[in-house]
Amino acid sequence: MLERDNSTVSHLTKALAFGAVIGLAFVTAVMWFDFIAIGSMIESSRGGAVLASVFIVGSLVKGAVFAAALAIADLDRRDRRTAAIGASPATAGA
Repeated sequence: MLERDNSTVSHLTKALAFGAVIGLAFVTAVMWFDFIAIGSMIESSRGGAVLASVFIVGSLVKGAVFAAALAIADLDRRDRRTAAIGASPATAGA
């Protein structure tokens, strides 16, 4: 993997942002529909704001790390695909 390749960095950055958004969507769905009673538990506890922030940040980080792991796994496939067409990853724009 080319650590200083701009397309690699932008690919990983997009994956991190996408994963964080998915994590935030998950937290929003859990809090909105309260189907596992986490929202009720947070509202009824004394440190509700702290619990909510830990839950939100944890879900954002978990989503971002999961998406980055998938993006890193995809890098090898991207490299093979660009090598097959005879272009370097930096010039392929992938």
